[in-house]
Amino acid sequence: MRRSELLKEVNDYVSKAVSRLERKRYAQESAYVDAFLGRLDGKINFDNKNAVIDLQSTVVADRGPGAAEHKFGADFALVFKSNCEALKINKAIIAQAKNGILEQLSTSEKTRLTTQCRKMAEVTQHYFVLEAPTENYVIPTVRLGTFQDKQWSSAQIPFGEYLVDYIISCKHGDRRGDFIDAVGDSKLSTLKVNTTNLTFEPDPPDDNYSFCPKF
Repeated sequence: MRRSELLKEVNDYVSKAVSRLERKRYAQESAYVDAFLGRLDGKINFDNKNAVIDLQSTVVADRGPGAAEHKFGADFALVFKSNCEALKINKAIIAQAKNGILEQLSTSEKTRLTTQCRKMAEVTQHYFVLEAPTENYVIPTVRLGTFQDKQWSSAQIPFGEYLVDYIISCKHGDRRGDFIDAVGDSKLSTLKVNTTNLTFEPDPPDDNYSFCPKF
């Protein structure tokens, strides 16, 4: 499926998901993440392609001091599974969430986030920070983790674009079985993204492009 077609459908779906997310109702990052993941739960059907993106959210109610956050440095996860005859892919990504733009965090919050990113980088090269918008009905943005310096990138990627260009196109995600199992067994709120009969084709076409390249 062409990127442009896929991105439009995913962006429309994510926009609808945030259309009722008022920040005053979900002031804390964890509350916003749980609400956002819950609103994403559902299916995107591509009838003319017989393809489906199935999003399933699992929200952890009893966060407490958080053994999972202590172990991973994360407060939620994303797990991807591709059911495609040509190629089957499983992968997982862990993430932290912060309110607002990262450059505008207080010194103490930046220090805390740096510690959390270092913890995430100790267990995987594939993590990100979710910027929870401070305004109502706005799509969150993603900052990819930078494994080399255990920080985060400067580029802000809208969440729908992240799903298409980094998850479905397989540019981001840890495919190690033991890591996927560990994330699945952890007490982290999780968004599962399962695709069926869905392939990713760049726009415009690129004869040298390989769907889901190994990394």
